Amino acid sequence: MRASTYRLISILGSLTLLILAVVSYTNLVLPAYNQVQSLRSEQEGIKATIAQDQQAVTTVKALVGQYQTLSQLSDNISQILPIEDDVPGAVYQLQGLASSRNLVVQSLALQYLPIHPVVSDSLAQPVGTLQISVILNGSYSDFKLFLGDLESNIRLMDVSSVHISGGGITNNNKLTYSMVVDAYYQQQQKQ
Repeated sequence: MRASTYRLISILGSLTLLILAVVSYTNLVLPAYNQVQSLRSEQEGIKATIAQDQQAVTTVKALVGQYQTLSQLSDNISQILPIEDDVPGAVYQLQGLASSRNLVVQSLALQYLPIHPVVSDSLAQPVGTLQISVILNGSYSDFKLFLGDLESNIRLMDVSSVHISGGGITNNNKLTYSMVVDAYYQQQQKQ
């Protein structure tokens, strides 16, 4: 074979290889490269969405924690100043405090005092007063402890008046205590 023919065949072979390389690149490599770029952008989008979701979960957890704190605060306020008059609860608390200090409840009477209205656009509910007249029998030291317990009781109560009678009897340190206790509660407004 002559040198010129050999040269022509090598040029045509090189040209064919170049054309095959360009066709392979445009048909195989370029679509795969575009797909990889698309997948990378999709992956970045998913990472951003995950980060946003994690931030949202963190925010929701914080709000749930705040809600639980508010719920506990609301429960505590409801125990201090109940939503309704809760007469059995007030009587039970007085009876329990008296019996824990060895005082005997001789009588108990209830009276509702008028409710003072609040301003119409106020968030506060009207506060009602349940007046409890109670007669106790026991020693003076026990009565002092009972008053201290009443002062630190969870329900808001005030002692309005106290009248002490009895005494002067030898070998008997028991006194009779007539007292008036005001227990407060929130009055639900009708919607």
